[in-house]
Amino acid sequence: MVDNGPIHKRVPIAGSADLSFHGSEGNILTKAIISNVSLSGIAIYADREIEDGTDVSIDMNFIALNDVMKNTHVKGHVVYTREMGTFFFTGVEFTEEISSEKHHELYDYIQQALKWY
Repeated sequence: MVDNGPIHKRVPIAGSADLSFHGSEGNILTKAIISNVSLSGIAIYADREIEDGTDVSIDMNFIALNDVMKNTHVKGHVVYTREMGTFFFTGVEFTEEISSEKHHELYDYIQQALKWY
């Protein structure tokens, strides 16, 4: 199988995330800084390693259009993790693509940012 990379174009976004998942230590909650997002996934800098293939639940806090803080919840699975000093650069593919119906503010932000980048 050939990995063709992301399906959708990524855009930068200012935000943080709380991730929960089940690991060897039981249910785990960890924090992250968001690097970028697309309609199909998110890249974060997590404060702990999350194994590839792990299902995660993500509460995102981000600066949306008009400089307003917004929150949304998404689910996905880890597809990439690399250690970078004291952080772990982690890619998560969403279980469901971001849509205007379920994640209105995030969808609008991505669509507007795509015009800038």
